[in-house]
Amino acid sequence: MSILKTLGIDSTLWIQLASFLVGFLSLYYLIFKPYMKALLSWESQTVGGEDTANSVEAKAVEVELAFAQTSLKVRQKINEIFEEKRKEGLVKQTEILTKARAEANAKAELFKTDLTVSVQKVQKELDQAIPQLTEQICNHLMNSRGH
Repeated sequence: MSILKTLGIDSTLWIQLASFLVGFLSLYYLIFKPYMKALLSWESQTVGGEDTANSVEAKAVEVELAFAQTSLKVRQKINEIFEEKRKEGLVKQTEILTKARAEANAKAELFKTDLTVSVQKVQKELDQAIPQLTEQICNHLMNSRGH
């Protein structure tokens, strides 16, 4: 025991050791053990959450790719329909314009025929009126010289 006294260890060693054990066990059971239990529980929930997050993220990528492919197909289908309808519209436009030109040409020909008939009628009237007009002019000239 003299060696212990030389080292500065006396009878209070047992009291200090007992105080340390009471403090350690109190801290272990009241703080460290519940903390470790909560930490392990949190880690297990987090790991499960990470797995869920990773699977959801992978699913989101798959859905995004599927959406991109579907939207590309829809866009192509829309373009096909648009081109088809545009071509149909051009054909219809050509038909309408051809019909309108034919009607306009027919009306123009009818108008031309009517105009030709009118010109010929006026020409006949003038041809019939020329002798009478000539006689009136001659009479007028004769009467004006005679005075």
